[in-house]
Amino acid sequence: MNFENTPSIPGLVIGSSGAVSAGTSFVKDKLRNIAVNAIANDETTLAEAYENRFGALVVGQKIAMNAYTVNAVGQRSPQLTIFAVVA
Repeated sequence: MNFENTPSIPGLVIGSSGAVSAGTSFVKDKLRNIAVNAIANDETTLAEAYENRFGALVVGQKIAMNAYTVNAVGQRSPQLTIFAVVA
């Protein structure tokens, strides 16, 4: 077996929802992946990835973001989800 030519798999996956109403706390069905690996580690390109998917951020909007990792075998970690109000 040759392990040197193993295809790369995502290490870090970032997802987000579009704007949600203030009272929304269940967003599992609204989350979409927006960045993987290198893009997910760069704050500027992460904002660009969000805007490409959902449009410009508007002050006062509530959004949800999530993150999880994938190991070399393809196993996914538990998902971390946070909410934020755009300032």
